[in-house]
Amino acid sequence: MMRWCLPFTASFIRNQIVHHQQYEPAVVYLQKSEGGFLRELSEKYPTFCPFTNGFDRLIYEKARLLSPRAKSSLARFIEDFQPGLLHLHYGVDTLVYAGILSTLDIPVCVSFYGYDCTSFPNRFYGYGRKLLKKHVFDNPGIDLYLAMTEDMKKDLIRLGCPEDKIIVHYYGTETKPFQMERSYQEGETVNLMIISSFQERKGHAFLIDAFAQLQKSTAKNVHLHIVGDGYLRRDIEQKIAATGLNNITLHGPVQYGSEEHLAYFRMADIFVHPSVTPPEDGEKEGIPGAIIEAMAAGLPVVSTYHAGIPYIIESGKTGILVREYDTDGLKGALQSLVEHSAYRETLGRAGQEYATRHLDITEKELELEHIYELMTKAPQRANTALPAGSRTSD
Repeated sequence: MMRWCLPFTASFIRNQIVHHQQYEPAVVYLQKSEGGFLRELSEKYPTFCPFTNGFDRLIYEKARLLSPRAKSSLARFIEDFQPGLLHLHYGVDTLVYAGILSTLDIPVCVSFYGYDCTSFPNRFYGYGRKLLKKHVFDNPGIDLYLAMTEDMKKDLIRLGCPEDKIIVHYYGTETKPFQMERSYQEGETVNLMIISSFQERKGHAFLIDAFAQLQKSTAKNVHLHIVGDGYLRRDIEQKIAATGLNNITLHGPVQYGSEEHLAYFRMADIFVHPSVTPPEDGEKEGIPGAIIEAMAAGLPVVSTYHAGIPYIIESGKTGILVREYDTDGLKGALQSLVEHSAYRETLGRAGQEYATRHLDITEKELELEHIYELMTKAPQRANTALPAGSRTSD
């Protein structure tokens, strides 16, 4: 269950759904993202939106509430599908569904992903925190909360989430589509790349400043490729223009898993994703999937000591990490890779091995389904225990 179904930036949710092995999913959503994953999901699984008319949708759009008719429609769908459990994605989106969860007598888990437990609680002068506490963390209809890392678990506890209901689970990333043979030989130009949505926490401004310094300190030809789109596009364009550099290319968005997507990884020599925590709202990432995709592709990765990233990269062994907003440190890390192809190969191969062995969606999905089994077989939920092959609802 989710609010948006399903933008390409939410490939991590799509991956969890399509890689179920013992469970048959159904997808409940409230808004659809044109050009996203909805067509793929609707062709494979039952999908459902509870709005039957424009008035129901208007109530949701204006107040983020489900009308009585929408609630009844959703309840009928759940009764017909008879799911063994409900998996809600994003703690913030759970607020919309919160009122009906305790009425269903079905095990429920909620996955948190980053902004929903960092910046959202600070919104509306702290009212976001109160909303999560009242409607999500104190909700008797929710059995478990899934945190991506120990760092996120600490954030949830600080917000009032019951510690005994938190399970740390990283959902994994598709690595096989991104695995490729790579030559680390010196070329005429060393290509640096970031693929991400244009949001402040992704660190684009930080990266551009570091790249401008790198341009001055290395004799190598370097080029920065920025792939993506988002609300900060104009700011990023202005930032690039202010550098006066002609070796920064701003590409558009790319469809997840497409040949164009893979081609970017083949073209690049270094992948950089310098996540930061904006002081204005404190928003953090979880574990950026693009980092793991780059590792799977054999690219050396430069990132930051931010949120869950240190849980997947050991600096100096499977990538390089620098402090947030440390422009000199980021420039130095990039320069060490730009000027030493052997170092690029060492980190790239080590990162590839780690990602494919420890971070792949296949193994992580088995862990998720084990969590499902714990939920459905818990004593207080004995009447909803599922045999292998039973169904769940995402």
